This record gives sequence, C-alpha cells and structure tokens, in this order.
Amino acid sequence: MIKDALTNLLPYDPFRLVHLTHEHKAWLNDSSKIANGEKDISYSDDEIRFDFITNPKFQIWSK
Repeated sequence: MIKDALTNLLPYDPFRLVHLTHEHKAWLNDSSKIANGEKDISYSDDEIRFDFITNPKFQIWSK
C-alpha cells in the first residue's frame, strides 16, 4: 500500500506535493501555529486517514 502511494506520487514535483499536503484539514486547522513557528504539532492517524478517505482531491495518493 505504501509502495503504491509512493509510485503514484512520483510524477508530482515537490512544490505540488507541499501544496497538496497544505490542503489537508488537519494542517489548515493549525496553519496559524505553523506560521508562528510552533513545533511538534502532531496529527493522529485517524485525522490523516479521514482526509484521504473523504476528500476526492487526495485520491491521487491511493489510486
């Protein structure tokens, strides 16, 4: 499963990948903390999984 996700992401340049990750709800919720330099912000596996499952934009990760 991880190998498949990585294979699907190879065509994307690094800047596109950063842009995609910054569209995740978990990241957006903490964007002000990140902009202020806060460190050690963590996200649960369930938060990340929910983004991948519910947002069609992120389906590239698991095609």
